Amino acid sequence: MAIFGFFRRRPPIRKVAELADFIDEQSAYLVQRYIYDYTQARSGPYSKSLLVRPDFMQAVERSRWSAYPLGLAMVGEMVEGVLRPYAGEERRAGRTGTDDEGAGRKSDHPVPRGPDQPVE
Repeated sequence: MAIFGFFRRRPPIRKVAELADFIDEQSAYLVQRYIYDYTQARSGPYSKSLLVRPDFMQAVERSRWSAYPLGLAMVGEMVEGVLRPYAGEERRAGRTGTDDEGAGRKSDHPVPRGPDQPVE
């Protein structure tokens, strides 16, 4: 049954690429959640009507991508803090590998265009 799949634990992260995917997903979710929560807090009962307007959603999308590097840094620091005790003597090597993978991961996404920027 599909409903029981919800209660299953995610498989453990074993490779650096899997860790980068995890950091990417969590960063995008964190930033999106903060923007939607802030929108709902500021606009109150009008948030549902605001979130269906195309011009507002375009602004939300731009702010999401503007804040994504900050979310990536926050989640990356948290992951580093969790993994640091397990690094032992390899602390410096582990950090360099994660930083390189994170930097490469950020460039996997297309850069969003603003309303005044031409389409390439």
